[in-house]
Amino acid sequence: IIRRQTASADSIVPIDLYRLMVLGDPSADVPLQKGDIIDIPMAPRWIYVIGNVTNPGPIPFQANLSARQYVGMAGGETISGASKGWRIIDASGKKRKIDPDAIVQSGETIVVPERLLTRIGRILTPVSAASTIIISIVALRK
Repeated sequence: IIRRQTASADSIVPIDLYRLMVLGDPSADVPLQKGDIIDIPMAPRWIYVIGNVTNPGPIPFQANLSARQYVGMAGGETISGASKGWRIIDASGKKRKIDPDAIVQSGETIVVPERLLTRIGRILTPVSAASTIIISIVALRK
C-alpha cells in the first residue's frame, strides 16, 4: 500500500499476503485509508536461455512452447552448441536434464551446453601447441 503522509511524502505499508491469506492471521490485515494506493506488482513471466546459443538472455514466456522453440527464439545453438544434453533450472534452482521437445514453464532457465568435441578440442589445442614446442626444442638440440 502506498499511503500519502503529507502533500510531498508517501510511505509504503507492506502487507504479508501469505500470513494473511494462507495462514489466516487476522493481525496481518491492514485497514485501508482514504487516498491509499494498492500496488500489485506483476510477476515477471520470462524464460531464460543461456549457454551456447546465438542470443542468450530473457525471452517472454508463452504457454505450451518447447525448449527447442525457445532456443530457436534465442537464435538457435551456436556452432559449438550441443543439440542434446540440455538442462532446465527451475525457479527453486533445481537442475534436470530435458528433452529439447519438453514444454517449458514460466521462470525456468534453459541451458544449452557445449558440444563434447568442442570441449575436447579446447583442451587438446594447448596440449598440441605445447607438444609442438617440446618436439621443436628436442629436434633443435640434436
